[in-house]
Amino acid sequence: MRILLYISFITIIFSCNSEIEKPQQTEQVDYVFDILDKDFENDIAFLSDKLNINLKSNKLDSSKFKKIKHYDNLTNDYIEFLSEVENEFKLKETSPFINGYQTTEFGEKYISETKIYREEILKIVDNKDLRRLIKFKFQTDNPIINDSIHGSVMVSHIDYYFKGVDKKLSFLYFKNKKRNAITLENEFLTDLLLE
Repeated sequence: MRILLYISFITIIFSCNSEIEKPQQTEQVDYVFDILDKDFENDIAFLSDKLNINLKSNKLDSSKFKKIKHYDNLTNDYIEFLSEVENEFKLKETSPFINGYQTTEFGEKYISETKIYREEILKIVDNKDLRRLIKFKFQTDNPIINDSIHGSVMVSHIDYYFKGVDKKLSFLYFKNKKRNAITLENEFLTDLLLE
């Protein structure tokens, strides 16, 4: 979410600068996107390598190994699903999660898969700080926003994060989800190794 805010902030700054011509603004936003995209890819690769090295270590007894292997399988399945989501976003002109004012079946599937992933890993994790972080990073609740006209209004998760959002920002959102999944799995494995 921080990254989305950061990119939005950069976009606003470039939009407000009247000395920069529109084509140059687009190039700069694309440049920032490319930097962040590569940064996420590098993080994901590094964290995956670290995780694989630790998984191959002989420091875990069989019960701990079963736990981390189950966690790892859940994470791999979720990351594979997020890759499918990214591909759907590449194929569509608009968000495949939204059709008019309705959340699509694919959008509902995204919510469902994220909930399942979150709930299944919470069954494995005992560390309460890590549990709290997992709940936060993979929340799917409908946020309540304060509107000056309507007061507090509940907005669907899909509308809040994807409606009217540039596809490039959506790609970064999903890459960040992947990075979060691998980072938290690494945290879980570190906890197991320290027990």
